[in-house]
Amino acid sequence: REGETPTRSARRRGRRRRGEMTEAEMTQQYREIQGQMQQLLQTRAQFAQQDTENKMVETELKLIDDDDEDASVYKLVGPLLLKQELTDVKHNVAKRLEFIAGEIEKVDRQLEAKQKEQKALGDRIVGEQQDMRKRAAEEARKVFEEQTSGK
Repeated sequence: REGETPTRSARRRGRRRRGEMTEAEMTQQYREIQGQMQQLLQTRAQFAQQDTENKMVETELKLIDDDDEDASVYKLVGPLLLKQELTDVKHNVAKRLEFIAGEIEKVDRQLEAKQKEQKALGDRIVGEQQDMRKRAAEEARKVFEEQTSGK
């Protein structure tokens, strides 16, 4: 057609440029990103739960006086209760809280990146849909003009 660029002409015939995704492929990728984000949210929820549990343990440990030699702390390992040193337990809980906080930050960064990727892809899908509607409206207008001018 006159005035059309090669890319537009190829799109009109249903072809696409090398490396360009179809709307169906973009939609599939969008769904995959949603699934990945759901997994990340579940992971984050698990870490948040662990964080809450460990903060509760830390709060309970703070109630025990460091100088109290009679204080006993036990750790449940399988079916056994093992006696632990108070200072070791406090240190382990603090380290665990640091680790969990780091993991939550890492998951948050991954979620942020996936959200940006999803938004960019969503914008592309909307743009493609708008282009298709515009082309369809132009074609409908041309057909209408051809039919009305032929009378």
